[in-house]
Amino acid sequence: MEHIPNALEGVNVLDFTQFASGPICTLTLAHLGANIIKVERPIYGEAGRAGTKNGEDMLWTTLHANKKSITADMKNPKGKELLFRMIKKCDVVVENMAPGTFERLGFGWDILKEVNPRIIFCQIKGYADNSPWAGMPAFDGPVQATGGIAAQTGQLGGPPTISGIALADDPSGHYAATGILAALYQRTVTGRGQQVRINMQEVAISGSRMSFASQDANLIRGQGLPFVPPSAPNDVFPTKPRENDPSNNDYIYLYVNMRTPGPKNAGWIGLCNSIGKPEWINDPNFESGAQRWERREEIRKAIIAWTLQHDKEEAMRILGGAGVPCGAVLSIQDIMHDQSMLDSGFLQVMHHSEFGDIIQVGSAYHLSDTKFEIQPSPKLGQHNDEIYKGFLGLSNEEYEAYKACGAI
Repeated sequence: MEHIPNALEGVNVLDFTQFASGPICTLTLAHLGANIIKVERPIYGEAGRAGTKNGEDMLWTTLHANKKSITADMKNPKGKELLFRMIKKCDVVVENMAPGTFERLGFGWDILKEVNPRIIFCQIKGYADNSPWAGMPAFDGPVQATGGIAAQTGQLGGPPTISGIALADDPSGHYAATGILAALYQRTVTGRGQQVRINMQEVAISGSRMSFASQDANLIRGQGLPFVPPSAPNDVFPTKPRENDPSNNDYIYLYVNMRTPGPKNAGWIGLCNSIGKPEWINDPNFESGAQRWERREEIRKAIIAWTLQHDKEEAMRILGGAGVPCGAVLSIQDIMHDQSMLDSGFLQVMHHSEFGDIIQVGSAYHLSDTKFEIQPSPKLGQHNDEIYKGFLGLSNEEYEAYKACGAI
């Protein structure tokens, strides 16, 4: 049978990333078939291993599946020499250390492009170089704050809220991966590598692109989607509690587009018929989004009277089937037990030496010619022999000499 290579098969990535945004970038590339070679400190490994069981915990395992681990001391002259030899053979270098760290270690863009003119060098930082916050530590929460996310999240009249979802780290990793893919494609035309720069604040702000459509500097937190005029229903509504479910997620979210008048709005018609209020369809008092917003408490009470008779999945089946935009509030536990996601391969059961069988999130990219199977995250330096001897081609004598001087 003909072998069809995965999308990024043959692309070698030297990964100097840590914590979240960088590892998500290289994990995304791994999903698409790239060979990810993670460079870690001898003995201690990446900072994300600190405090874990045998150098791994569930977060580490989640972020570093399908990668290979090698050790190299970036401060050791022989370690640098070894890494420059690796850079000559790789296609991509990715790092997200604190601003200026990579350059101080002697691996800046000016140096890398001399070592390998075809290298794609991706850096993920918190802020742009000309930002007043450029040198500050940047993690997901602070960037949600400076990126406009917290100001738009929370309840009406309440304080700004930092989401429990990594709304700065995770998208930044994907933006970085997209930039790398574009640079790899451009290299097929120019023959040259290039630098890819991503900063998390800009990525966070990009998530609010539609909020800019209002051109309003005073968006009201908690009114619903900030880029459209207020309307109803646009909220979460309680549903019939399920037995033996302590997650407190028995809710459904409803959103009916306000731009189309009531008598012509399929979502509004479906909602009114479903909850036993067909008289509202042609009632001029409910025709526009603004009118429904004024009557939002009356609408809310009628919806709750109906939703409390149905659990969230049943309510979604009925309302969604009637053309109402809605979504059951699914917990992570709900999603982990969704057989359709296991059947599609998006969620996969993986056996891990430390944790046994665990459910892992797979790739959201579905390419007909690229097959993806999750492999366990690596032990520290697990692939030293394979990469240094096999990929780089070191002799046994060279390999042992690098080990003896503490380079690896």
